[in-house]
Amino acid sequence: MKIAVTDPISSGSLLARRAQQLGHSVIELRTFDARSEYYTRGYDPSIFERTIEYDGDDAAAIHALRDVDRIIVGADSGVAITDRLKLYRGELKNDPKTILARSDKVEQALQFDAAGLSVVPQKYFTADEIDAALRFAQSRGFPERPMVLKPRASGGTNNVRLVGDAGEFAAAFHAVSSAKSLYERPNGGVLVMDYLHPEEAEEFVVDAVSAEGEHFVTDIWRYEKAPLNGTPAMYRSMQLVSFEDAQGLTDYARDLLDAVGYREGASHAEVWRTDKGFRPVEIGFRLPGLITRISADATGRDQIDLTLKAALDPLQLIRSLRASTDRRATPASVVFLASPMKGRLQRPFPAETVRALPSFHSMAIKAQQVGDTYNETVDVATIAGWIGLLHDDPATIAKDVATLREIEHQLYHGK
Repeated sequence: MKIAVTDPISSGSLLARRAQQLGHSVIELRTFDARSEYYTRGYDPSIFERTIEYDGDDAAAIHALRDVDRIIVGADSGVAITDRLKLYRGELKNDPKTILARSDKVEQALQFDAAGLSVVPQKYFTADEIDAALRFAQSRGFPERPMVLKPRASGGTNNVRLVGDAGEFAAAFHAVSSAKSLYERPNGGVLVMDYLHPEEAEEFVVDAVSAEGEHFVTDIWRYEKAPLNGTPAMYRSMQLVSFEDAQGLTDYARDLLDAVGYREGASHAEVWRTDKGFRPVEIGFRLPGLITRISADATGRDQIDLTLKAALDPLQLIRSLRASTDRRATPASVVFLASPMKGRLQRPFPAETVRALPSFHSMAIKAQQVGDTYNETVDVATIAGWIGLLHDDPATIAKDVATLREIEHQLYHGK
């Protein structure tokens, strides 16, 4: 079977590689400049039978895809394009009326709000509406209460700003509106929204695979986030949540997916839990970027394999998942390493020490040798690296997390 993967980067590259390993011919459908730093993440050109460059001409893309059996999303940048091409090919199962809501945070929030799903107060402003944006922020209690400024269509906390000072608002607004997204597309405006302090809300992610409108949860994680270098909620770690402790999260995530007409494919839903109940953050309609392998090992549910099955044989997938009674979730954590400044390593990264940790599972580290440079951490793209931990004993994981924080401090804080 021939499968096209739209922007096969990050976890999308894992999806493409798995399809190739299963004997399928894989075609790359590229929607933005491959020279972009973001496009290099996990990208492996040897996987692909050929590459199709998408330049905005849907008719040309459909013609180039005429021998392809299935099109599957690889990254956020390809969500709307994939849905649109599938619609023209007569094979779209997601609701065509909500295509934009699956790729645009503003449209997505409108759909959630229409479904009564308690969206955090927010409003979008074009680049020339800074005065109106400031008035909206002030109506929400700014500057006494900080506000979040972010793009309407990007990812990985790219250009997400926390502003708590009236004098900084204009500079942050112009910085976000004039920047490009991770996918090299102009932001052109700013989404201004209330900031929920970490003590006001716990944030979770619910990963799932949908087939014929049924949503099967694969894993649930709790985020630990903290303000860092001007980013309001930088990822610091993730802890796997057992299915038994989900407390309504899975049903709520399914409601979010229904609200935007999602019926087929992988999803990565972020949800706040507050004292007033659950509230949506956003959903990515693709595989998560980092945790597919550790999630599969911890839960027995491989979101990559299930995503392929949802595209190739959805009815068989539904039958197998309905019959499954496996609800295990081995304790797991992902630790993100961050730096308060740009610099060079003064000592090598202690890879062997990390691998020797009792709960070590996997890792990806950027700077490793003396003299290698690392960035100030302001988003996921600029983290110094991450380490996955998996162990039957949560206390063992907690001890290893503490060790990793010591290593982080020694390497990136100049101590």
